[in-house]
Amino acid sequence: MPPNLSVPGLDSLLDIQNSRGQTIIHRLIQFQSQPGSWLIGSPLDSILGALRDQSTQSTMQFLTLQDSEGCTVFHLLAKRVPDLLKALDLVFDGDIHTILSLKNSLDCTVLHLLDYSDLHFVQAAVERIPDVQQKISIVTQQDHTGLTQGHYKGLNMIFQLFEKENRYKLVQDKNHDGQSLLHMAVIAKHESIIKLTLDQLEPNRKLNLLTITDKRGRTAIHLAIAKDLKSAIKYMCQAIGRKEMLKLLGNDFSEEELSN
Repeated sequence: MPPNLSVPGLDSLLDIQNSRGQTIIHRLIQFQSQPGSWLIGSPLDSILGALRDQSTQSTMQFLTLQDSEGCTVFHLLAKRVPDLLKALDLVFDGDIHTILSLKNSLDCTVLHLLDYSDLHFVQAAVERIPDVQQKISIVTQQDHTGLTQGHYKGLNMIFQLFEKENRYKLVQDKNHDGQSLLHMAVIAKHESIIKLTLDQLEPNRKLNLLTITDKRGRTAIHLAIAKDLKSAIKYMCQAIGRKEMLKLLGNDFSEEELSN
């Protein structure tokens, strides 16, 4: 079993930061190269075990200290999700919003840094946030490129965390080029993402999303037509109806061109 480090002075030890703003926990994570390597008997496991006996305020303070690159313990563990879940278990549900809101120097939250195979952490973490608006704010935070978690992978799983009336809020944000999730899906020719997104929204919200223009004044429909993505155009037309589609396109395309 790991030694008991619940002794006077632990607070002072864990509070010390080096010239790069790193605490002993930051350094231990960096030294442990293999996922799961700080299980029974490792120094970091011992320290985290000791934190269970500290006050919640102290534990939060240690785990959310940011180094010179803005990284917390949670950022550093983003590629080691089993260990990340262990660290998350040390705090109350009410603190998770604060933890997941912290950004590093690239404006990345912990969620931005996750691999596709580790998206179960998103579900595990977001489900523990009690307030719906806080949940939404977490998955819609943007990194330095203006991308949100919704712009990334695992969109279907993220949709399922919210009631239908709240799902539009997950995909309405624009990146630095003024592009919505639909713009990006069209550019990447991800027609399945286009259909998935439109299927999740209420009828009026589908129209709202399809009227969003990028910095060049183009809707996702304009891009889909330019790229000749017939399936995507069909999904969009079904989502809002042919009349609304032609209205959005204005004089850019005729009904005959749309039919073709």
